[in-house]
This record gives sequence, C-alpha cells and structure tokens, in this order.
Amino acid sequence: MVDPNGLIGAARPLLGENNKGAPNQTRLGRAVSTAYYALFHGVTRSASDSFVGAKHRQSPRYETVYRGFEHRRMKEGCAAVNKPTLGAKVSKALGAANASQEIRDVANAFVTLQERRHWADYSPTGKITRAQARDLVDLADFAVGQLAAANAEERRNFLAYLMLSVRE
Repeated sequence: MVDPNGLIGAARPLLGENNKGAPNQTRLGRAVSTAYYALFHGVTRSASDSFVGAKHRQSPRYETVYRGFEHRRMKEGCAAVNKPTLGAKVSKALGAANASQEIRDVANAFVTLQERRHWADYSPTGKITRAQARDLVDLADFAVGQLAAANAEERRNFLAYLMLSVRE
C-alpha cells in the first residue's frame, strides 16, 4: 500500500536542502513528481477506505476502487470544484452550493501539483528552484491534511465525484 505521508517523506531529501551549490534539477523534478503522487494516493486511499473499508485493503474490491481513478478525470473534477460558486452538476454531486475550504484546498493543490508533475516529468529544458520544489512538497503535505480534515460526508461526495463521470 502506498503511504501518502511516506511519499512526502521521500520527497523532502530530494530537495537537497543541506547541499551546497546549485540544486540538482533531476532530484528536484523527482521531488515534485513524488509530491503529486503523495496527494494522488492520498485521494485514492481515502476513497477506497470510505467506499470499501480500510479492513478490506487486501481485497480485489478495494484494489478495483483504488485503481479506478483516472488522473485526467480527477484534475477536471478538481478544477470544477475549485470555484467560488459551483455549477449545477458539481453542486448536486457534492450536495452543497459551495465546497468547503478544505475540499477547495485539496482541489486547488491537485490541479497545481498535476500540472507541475507533468512539467517535472516531461519538460526537457525547464528548471525549478529548490524553494519552488519545497513549496510544492509542502502543498502536497497540506492538501493530504486538508483531505483528512474535511467533513466526512462532503469528503465522500467529493471523492465519488472525482472517480465517476456524472450526468446532469
């Protein structure tokens, strides 16, 4: 089982904050990518625990839910949730006219981290500063905490919305 906090812990040494000189771009990129996956696995684990149950983590059903998430769908769902006023479809799915600050924080972080992960993994010439990479690792850590802090019912609605395509 992938542990989101373990991934955040693995990302921090990649920042090379105790190293002198210019930061290693490969390691910084890996830290950014790892930060995104910490949040991704935080979301998929939370959903699987909610919908199947943590005591069933070894079951095929748990793995099916865990692996049922699609990165693109999650990003689109997060972008739709991270708005001051929700559209009708999102509002219906969340059961509220507005998302809580905790859920909006998770949604915003997910979009940001996915975009930066794509850059880190695929840009052949881009550079990132150590401070920028650290901020992204901190953002993932914050978002994992905000997901856990969110109201349980709203969190379950949000997770279901991220997993499934919802018709009007």
